[in-house]
Amino acid sequence: MKYPHLSKAIQKLLPDAHFVLSGFEGKESYEKIQWVVGQDYTNQNLFGEPDFEIPSWEEVEKVWNELKAEYATFEYQRKRKPEYPKIEDQLDLLFHKGVEGWKEEIQKVKDKYPKPVVEEPVVEEPIVEEPKVEEPKVEKPIVWHEVYGDENTKGGSK
Repeated sequence: MKYPHLSKAIQKLLPDAHFVLSGFEGKESYEKIQWVVGQDYTNQNLFGEPDFEIPSWEEVEKVWNELKAEYATFEYQRKRKPEYPKIEDQLDLLFHKGVEGWKEEIQKVKDKYPKPVVEEPVVEEPIVEEPKVEEPKVEKPIVWHEVYGDENTKGGSK
């Protein structure tokens, strides 16, 4: 991964836009951006005001800072890469010293440039109280003889 140029932030916000940046990177460069709005019959770029909303410098800068932070996160990988033995030498290590010998050599580089420990933010779950559920009121069951009298009358009159 290369160091993120300002153009990468703009492309992330506007993936289909075409533009030309000139000068030093930063707000001054962004303010002088030329938007490509088409091409003429000779395929030369035509510059002008685009038909889409142009993000503010603050929006672009926020994305650019995120890209730079991501780049910094993987610095250890960029430092390790040139110090690892070539593949041919790693195969030779495997042949002569076995997997453990190979691991030992690779671990030296990993120890020299350790992976940074990224602490995950602790998100506390809100305490949700269980809603109180009232138990349904159970009425006394209807008993036939209590309502209609003697059981013999069930099913009609005599």
